[in-house]
Amino acid sequence: MLVATLGCGSSVPQIGGVSGTTSAAGKGLPEGTILTFSAVGRDESFVTRVKADGTYAYTPPGGAKVIPGKYKVMITPPPQRVIEKDGVSMVDPTDKATYPEITPKYKSKESTPLEVEVGASATTFNIELEAAK
Repeated sequence: MLVATLGCGSSVPQIGGVSGTTSAAGKGLPEGTILTFSAVGRDESFVTRVKADGTYAYTPPGGAKVIPGKYKVMITPPPQRVIEKDGVSMVDPTDKATYPEITPKYKSKESTPLEVEVGASATTFNIELEAAK
């Protein structure tokens, strides 16, 4: 994860974070869904996860800030559960969760239609996914 941070005295404006709700077909995205915000035209990004209630919030750690500008938003399904069996970590074979609402177009910076303009103060961005066709 690359988070843009700047030292004291910088003249580049910065903001404190991004938060909002997520939904697809009227329900929040699954807990653990990964949201990646990737700057347009710059090599900066940050990542956060959806909470159980379908909301998300990214607040930069340790006083870091996010540089304002346009960000494309990619969505990745939550990882499969990992279990311990006979001292070995493995993907839980009973985890059959699928996420048809997270279609391939949301998984790539080139194809995601989700874009947010992050301003000079904390930004709210609510995400509503289109129904899979």
